[in-house]
Order: sequence, then C-alpha cells, then structure tokens
Amino acid sequence: MAVDLNQKEWAFRFGYFLEPKFSSSGDLDTLVFQRGGYQAEIEQRYEISSRPGRLRVLGFVNRALMGSYSRALTTPDFNIAQTRKDRFKIGFVLNLEQALGEDLGVFARFSYNDGSNQIMSFTDIDRSGLLGIRFKGGSWGRPSDTIGVAGVVNALSRREVAFIGASGLGILIGDGKLNYATENIIETYYRYQLAYPVAVTFDHQLFFNPALQPSSRAGIRGQRPLAFRVLVTGSTRCPTFSVPRRPHDSTSRPPAPETVRRCRRSGRPVLGRVRAAPCYRCSPQ
Repeated sequence: MAVDLNQKEWAFRFGYFLEPKFSSSGDLDTLVFQRGGYQAEIEQRYEISSRPGRLRVLGFVNRALMGSYSRALTTPDFNIAQTRKDRFKIGFVLNLEQALGEDLGVFARFSYNDGSNQIMSFTDIDRSGLLGIRFKGGSWGRPSDTIGVAGVVNALSRREVAFIGASGLGILIGDGKLNYATENIIETYYRYQLAYPVAVTFDHQLFFNPALQPSSRAGIRGQRPLAFRVLVTGSTRCPTFSVPRRPHDSTSRPPAPETVRRCRRSGRPVLGRVRAAPCYRCSPQ
C-alpha cells in the first residue's frame, strides 16, 4: 500500500509493505500493521545553472521476526533461528541525480541500515554506495537511447561480519569461513528504444570479491562473477502536449501554429526529434 503526493518542485511518498514470515521466506507475514515495513520518501527537484536535478531521501523501519547477530553468537552452532523475536531494522537511502548537459548526467546513491538484526530478503548487504554517469543518444542520432556506467560498493556491518565469520548463515553467504572484503561491482548498460513505449536494455555486471569474499570460496555468486541481462520494458516517460509558441491576431485567420513540445509533469521544453520524448527530468533511468 502506497500513497504519492506529487507536485511540480517536490514529491512525498509513504508506503506500508508486508514482510516475510522469517528471513528469506516466500511466505508473507499477514499480521497487518503489527509487523511490516514502513517507508517514507521526500523528493526535491531543483536547477543548477538551468540544469535540472533531484534529491530523494528515504527512511524505513521494518518490524518482523528477526534473529540477532550478537545473540546468535551465544547459541550452539551459531543458529540465528533460535534468536528470532519481534525486532526492528531501521535505515535510510540517499539518491541524487544531476544533469550536466543536454545529453549528460550523473547519479549517486547511498544506503545504510543498522546491521544489528537479520536481513529479511534480497541479499546480505548493510551498506551500499553507487556512483554513475549516463549519456543520452542525441549525439549519435538516437535521443531516446541511454548508455550508462556505474560503480557499486557493498558492505556488511561489524556485527554481521562477526556472525558470518563464526560459521553463521546469511541469505546467500556463509560457508564456515569469511575472509571479509567489500563487494565491488562495475555495471554498464545500454537502453535501446525500439518503438514507443517499448525499450530493450542490455546490462553487464562485473563482480570483484563476490559475496564479500575475496578467496575462491565465494559461495553461489562467486561461481558467476560475470552477469549479463536483457530487459524488455515499457517506457515510464510522462505524456507531452503541444502549446503555441506565438499568439496570433484574432481578427485575422490564424496561421498554422508553430509549436514546442513540453513535458506535462515538469513543464520543461522537450528536446529531440522523437515523438513524445520526455524532458531529462522525467526520462527513465
């Protein structure tokens, strides 16, 4: 369940989501509002030297049947399942996007959670940082295409490192020994606009220290340090409309209107020859 209040210069979003019954479970805990995940995000849109940008700040609180990393170290066989009880996990995410030119932009993201209790889904990460750059395809005649490259660093909290290092099991990692190192990823992608609104994205990921383990005993992800994906998606670009560029004398026959396309959401002029192309602010990642 989510609500979204979207204005021209800012937006606020709030959501409540069900949590798994226990870590990595496919069954959801249906004790609504007694357990679950709460998220709130505020987005601020701005311009620097006429170049648009946006900053998002998201905070979350998850409540579920979680084990404790510290308590698990005191149990036989370091079985974290024996420590499950009603616990909380809190954290935040910062996301920044900034245009540097008509076809050039940068993006960055940082996420953090307290790292004290068990991760419920996705993968074993407590801190993550990302920095990337993207180019629109106007210079090679495809203004709706995007090519990008990003670097990612993933890390664990001190408590989870101690638990995994003592033969504890996470969602995807844990083989009885942890020679800890941050997991580093270089990702490149090309988003090819087939025909509005369908696009194909070619994505390639190169992992260093997969599963946070620099040794050969890297677990499931370590056996596949390269990843390649092809995604077929519908466009999320917002609709556009045409407005007159100059008024005409109402006493005479109006000339054929010369128009400029504008983005319905941001009101900014739309560049490029592609029909219904979005402005940079509203274009998809």
